[in-house]
Amino acid sequence: MANPLARYKKTITSQYGEDGVIERVFELIETENHWCVEFGAGSDNNNTSVLVNQKGWSGVLIETHPVYYKELAQKYRDNGHVLCLDDFVHWKGENTLDAILAKTPIPRDFDFLVVDIDGHDYQVWEAVKEYRPRVVMIEYNGNIPLDVSFVQPLDSRVIRSGSSLRAFVELGKKKGYELAYAHIANAIFVRKDLFSRLEIANNAPEAIVESFWPDRRFFQAYDGSIILLGGERKSLFAYKKKISQFPVWFLDSRGLFPVTFTYDRKLVRFAKNLFKNKHIHAFLYPFVERFYSRRWRKKKTKL
Repeated sequence: MANPLARYKKTITSQYGEDGVIERVFELIETENHWCVEFGAGSDNNNTSVLVNQKGWSGVLIETHPVYYKELAQKYRDNGHVLCLDDFVHWKGENTLDAILAKTPIPRDFDFLVVDIDGHDYQVWEAVKEYRPRVVMIEYNGNIPLDVSFVQPLDSRVIRSGSSLRAFVELGKKKGYELAYAHIANAIFVRKDLFSRLEIANNAPEAIVESFWPDRRFFQAYDGSIILLGGERKSLFAYKKKISQFPVWFLDSRGLFPVTFTYDRKLVRFAKNLFKNKHIHAFLYPFVERFYSRRWRKKKTKL
């Protein structure tokens, strides 16, 4: 395997073997204060549970779902090292991670941060200014090709698309982090001053990410039709309803735009309005009446 951390995958409470990778990362860079933060922490696939429950770490666990928060608070009610917060983490205003953590005793260079909100993860991490976690694990959209830098836009019409790994790599470099591991949906970043301890020679996304999906691309024919390349045909049938219900988007250097087929709709509207015009209607009515009366006579003759 190109990525030396991949061989340490082990699943205890994580979803894709991150428990073992996280353990190995901290073996190499060592821990500083044994503090972790995770939001969306009430789910079964928790990435800090092993650290808190088996290794004695302190944690700030944030959950906004009322049922999951109640279960989380009940689970840690007797653990004085864990703070369970019923909060929604935002990228601006009073609910940024900086603002939430400022109300807790967590150190500014705490060891481990997990960002997993299935959407604006990019904006939430970008908004963290006051705290410098040593390791960050963040969710990315593994369906986006590794050479594409895409950030989920702050657009109410785009509810849940996620951002690409390359976009996170670019953001990480701006914030002083290097990509250490990525697989399917989660990427692990380590602060630049600690990264050399991992002894990873090449941390480009193409070298780091394990192959998990077939190479899926598409291209456009001369007539504008879309041709899908790779993937499985049966998976398209599974998403047939979604394809018909959800919007189609077009991405270019200017940004993300919805495909609305406005021109086609204008033509249909023009045709409808044309036939509603009383003068046109009076002109066409005899022809239409003659056509349908002829069809009725033929049908009657057959009977």
